[in-house]
Amino acid sequence: MKKLVPCVIATCLLLTTACDDEPPAQDAGPGEIDAGPPAPEPDAGPPEPMACNTVGRSGGTCRAGSQCVTGLTCYGENVRADLTLGTFEIPDGTEDPAHPGEYLPGEPSTIPVAVTPGGLCTEGCSTEAAADTCGSCSFCNDAIGGPSAFGAIGLDVSVFDATDLLGAGEDGVCRARCEFDPATDGGCPTGSTCDPRTNTCVERCLTDAQCNVSFGTSVEVGLVATRVPGEPYTCSMTTGRCEHPTPSGATLGTDCDSDADCEASNGFCFAGHCSRLHCAGSDGALAGGTATCAADAMACVRLGGNGSSACVGLCDTADDCFADQACDPAGSPVMDASGRAWAGLCVLPCSGDSECQMDRVCDATVQRFNNASLGICAPFCDPGATGLAGAVTCEASEACVAIPGDAMGRGLCKAQDNLCAVHEVCANGQACRVVGANLNGRCEDGCTGAADCAAGEQCLIVDTDPDDGVAQTIGVCVAPGGACSPSPRRADGTPLRLLRGVDGSAQCVPGQVCVAPIDGMTGMPTVNAMGTCMDAP
Repeated sequence: MKKLVPCVIATCLLLTTACDDEPPAQDAGPGEIDAGPPAPEPDAGPPEPMACNTVGRSGGTCRAGSQCVTGLTCYGENVRADLTLGTFEIPDGTEDPAHPGEYLPGEPSTIPVAVTPGGLCTEGCSTEAAADTCGSCSFCNDAIGGPSAFGAIGLDVSVFDATDLLGAGEDGVCRARCEFDPATDGGCPTGSTCDPRTNTCVERCLTDAQCNVSFGTSVEVGLVATRVPGEPYTCSMTTGRCEHPTPSGATLGTDCDSDADCEASNGFCFAGHCSRLHCAGSDGALAGGTATCAADAMACVRLGGNGSSACVGLCDTADDCFADQACDPAGSPVMDASGRAWAGLCVLPCSGDSECQMDRVCDATVQRFNNASLGICAPFCDPGATGLAGAVTCEASEACVAIPGDAMGRGLCKAQDNLCAVHEVCANGQACRVVGANLNGRCEDGCTGAADCAAGEQCLIVDTDPDDGVAQTIGVCVAPGGACSPSPRRADGTPLRLLRGVDGSAQCVPGQVCVAPIDGMTGMPTVNAMGTCMDAP
């Protein structure tokens, strides 16, 4: 690069030669020695690399007017007074007294949500990839903020991806790496804090109300915003994380329903029992941990890469673990701090009955994980009332459903009248009645023919998965003029068969059609619309 030569502004404007050119050599005057052109300055070499967590670098900010380095996108600043959960059509929810654990929707929430404050230089990535692709300064993370105990809001980044940042197979964005410190924000860029679960910089909290937000499900609208019972969290202006006092008696292994039931700073609720994050272990990469594990039958193990870690129980058999955990063989002995060798780790989920205690089975019937074969160690019941040893009695609101192919004839307790989207979620002769454009429904007593229904009703067989090759034989009773679900439509505007009766009707008796409020802009049913069965024109 040429050396910039200072020049007077007026001269630069008048001369036709560029001001950053080297000046020509001058002839020596009388009695002077011609020294020739000036000696070149030493080559400074390549520019110094940018420091991590700086403007323009992966995981750094990109304020107005700033550019990210080549290949990165400036995921723009989105902190505005009007940016609330209501903007994303998430209403507040209050618990439904008729169905505990479910919610009735109210007005849009007014809890503020920060999304990449100050802007974020980043690119799409996959948290499932065998190797992280974000580079030395950042790491792939799929969350906006973190869970209520440690971050802002805990929503998936895809909820906010309005810029096509995520490509095929990508579920996260590159976030700045950090080293968790309970007393600071970990040196993260402005507006962010260090998440101890991933050692990456995520959105810091803004208010106490934001720290105490949670989520529930409503049959009418789907997702609703709720509040953590007791609202235990406060937003620390120092660390940028949601914090809570340590409850009396809380320590490793105590029962918990949420992180607020565990120790402050490093405590978190894992499978119903308190553990600790960011622990110190024998592995040099974990030596800087800020928490310790119990000396016996516990180890500090890696948790998802990027130096994240947690205290995990050790086991030879499932009897060494909590009842709902599995004893996962580690492949090679794992040493605890006392030098005792153990065969496996107490983890979630299970992959087979052999990993569970004798009075439990590996329940994979309700999908909780990306792998459909994984489940939770759960107690079994006796569907045939044969006096099966070790069986539990289901609650009055549950049914004991036989496990297909189980050699011992065991079953699992399944909720009745629960929320559903397909018949398979329902148990003991119940079927899923879906109403509303959000595809939510509730399990109710099913029918196989008109004889199962009240006078004036008909049994409508609804195939919730018409492409699976299995003919449905169970349905729901419907009456003229009842509630119905406007069928979703393809991109070309034609209706899908999903949620429609096998005769083509949309959950209405023959001769009626489902009429729902129409959005004048799109010509489609309005968001979360419910319809009414009316006589066909």
